[in-house]
Amino acid sequence: MMMRVVWVLLALIGLLFGAILVAFLIKLPRVEGPLTQAQATPAVLAAFGDDRAITSAADWSARRAPLLRAAFAANVYGALPVPAPVVITDKHDIDFAGLAGLGRLEEWTLETQAGDKPVRLHLALVLPNGKGPFPVIVMETFCGNSAAFKGAVGIAATEAQTPGDCNNARMRPVIQSIFGAHIFNPPFAEVLRRGYAVAMFHPGEVVADAAGAGLADLVEISGLERDAPTRPGAIAAWAWAYSRVIDALSGDARLDPARQAVWGHSRNGKAALLAASVDPNIDLVLALQSGTGGATLSRSRGGETVAQMTKAFPHWFSPAFAAYGEREQDLPVDQHQLLALIAPRPVLLSAARRDGWSDPKGALRAAQGAEPVYALFGARGLQQKSLEDPDFGANMTLYIRPGLHGVTREDWANTLDFLDVHFALEAQPAAQPDQQATGATLTQQISR
Repeated sequence: MMMRVVWVLLALIGLLFGAILVAFLIKLPRVEGPLTQAQATPAVLAAFGDDRAITSAADWSARRAPLLRAAFAANVYGALPVPAPVVITDKHDIDFAGLAGLGRLEEWTLETQAGDKPVRLHLALVLPNGKGPFPVIVMETFCGNSAAFKGAVGIAATEAQTPGDCNNARMRPVIQSIFGAHIFNPPFAEVLRRGYAVAMFHPGEVVADAAGAGLADLVEISGLERDAPTRPGAIAAWAWAYSRVIDALSGDARLDPARQAVWGHSRNGKAALLAASVDPNIDLVLALQSGTGGATLSRSRGGETVAQMTKAFPHWFSPAFAAYGEREQDLPVDQHQLLALIAPRPVLLSAARRDGWSDPKGALRAAQGAEPVYALFGARGLQQKSLEDPDFGANMTLYIRPGLHGVTREDWANTLDFLDVHFALEAQPAAQPDQQATGATLTQQISR
């Protein structure tokens, strides 16, 4: 009798959730139609403050790029922590069967310093079978390795605050139904078959993704009060972490130092773009639905505003950026200039039709605004005129898919196709199962 009551309650909860989800989907705006808003300003090669217009790639690199990086630090992100040496204090194999016999899992412990804060990162490295050198996709997770690799024997619990649903098995199907089939796990078998390594870590081990704990971490890192205009935000610290992980991986002969990509969704996409704008060792960027403060123009009239975002997440950006809420037109920089700082390296951006909050049209206008710098370097920058015609052969492209804010099979298919083009992988036979591999499934929790 009791079991029947439990099942009835679960069914009612499921029906209620389904009704709420349907209502939510109906109300979400669709992203359709032509671009109707003004183009990105100021023009990326025009005079900037006292700096005259740019006419050559050399002038861009020597004069304009340093000015823009300083302007983003002063007005949006705060300064990244100073680069610091990274020491690998532990490296061991993990017993994990979720790779379908196509590769192996290692966990590394990295120690470094972010300002005044000692940092310990637990890095999960998934490697294809064989010797390499393999191109690597560096990813920031939302829940840490113990939640990401459920069932893995001996994997470390994250030393950071994580969302309560990270280890809630009952909530995972619900979250997956909203945020996509791969919100919990990249398709590792496909990634490995196509010859890529994956390095995953939890950025909360640098700065917690929570206002109270995150602001306390940022005060420790910077030595500044939490409301100081120049106090860095978590996005800056998470961008810094991408670079420290790449530093640690650079000494491994199994990985190709000339084919290192950073991948991030949502807030982690913001960090991935910022990391590439300051770190030339990043060879390619995959930023999915990064929204305001990422690939989308701050001055756009669509999607989440600066005021809304900085109020909801006061730890993500510097207080200086929050001060531009409701007066974005006064910002001296906008995100097309951030994208331009990555040129001529390849960048893939993504959008979803039901994710108007991330303002896909604003992201396309930002990519269009960055294109003259790609042309300046002789690279094939953005070619498309709308969201509907991505060109994966271009060094800057943006695609739109059906659905919501999340990570789907289509997102990973596009990720791998873009990587294949720009990392020029030669055709190779599928990796053979490794008799030593064992498994589980990768799960990766996310909040918007």
